[in-house]
Amino acid sequence: MSSTESHTFNDPTADITFASCDGVLFKMHKKHLEITTGGFPSFDKLVVDSDPVPLPESAAVLDVLFRFIRPPLDSERNCQPDLSDLDHLLFFSVAEAAEKYMVYGAMNTSMIHMLHTTESNPLEILNHAAKHGYSKLSNKAAALSLSQTDLLLAQKLTHPGVLNRFLIYRAQWTSVKASALQQISVFIASGHQNCAQIQDLRARYLEQTNARPQSGAEIPNPDDSLTCGRNRNRVNGNQTGCQLPLTFLNMLKAQAQALKAFSEVTN
Repeated sequence: MSSTESHTFNDPTADITFASCDGVLFKMHKKHLEITTGGFPSFDKLVVDSDPVPLPESAAVLDVLFRFIRPPLDSERNCQPDLSDLDHLLFFSVAEAAEKYMVYGAMNTSMIHMLHTTESNPLEILNHAAKHGYSKLSNKAAALSLSQTDLLLAQKLTHPGVLNRFLIYRAQWTSVKASALQQISVFIASGHQNCAQIQDLRARYLEQTNARPQSGAEIPNPDDSLTCGRNRNRVNGNQTGCQLPLTFLNMLKAQAQALKAFSEVTN
């Protein structure tokens, strides 16, 4: 394959050249690589003026990645790249390359961008975060992935062990919802068939958890859900209402405390 020189990374004083998988040459300075990265080949083994060092990444990926290594140009307003401008596939390719070569600026910028865009790409972000040990990011992405189909899970959670861990994580949320609905059914069967508050609690809990599965341990509209007009009586001179909604809230609180975050789940 014939090679062409990058229009951006073509400094004639550079002392190392990298070649992308699609034949573009990038001239860099070792001192910049040594300061800003920790994962490139050992520089004392690379001979000056030797053949270009081949890298498996494309020119599009390296062009973004190397901008985090080389000092910004005046024309770039002394700023590092804005990763929010990248398309979906290129962004995750750059993020993966940043981890591989330990390009510190790109690693940090990628993680911050993912924290702000988790709702848009929860599965891809979960896969990346779990692979590279970003617990806060993986926990956020996992909670937002609970409603994803099994097919998408299998397609996106490709790093070894992540899919299995997520299925274990999802199972505990499924159990919480099933327990909550069972408890509401017990309330109804115990004489609350005509209690509008209990019936409404069930409807709102279902609506809430169908829209946001990660809310299974939250009571819907708690300020409005803790009253029931049935079985009012006097205790120590004070009128009290039915305590079943409060029992339901306490049960959800106990289950929430027992839930594991995704980062705590092991295979």
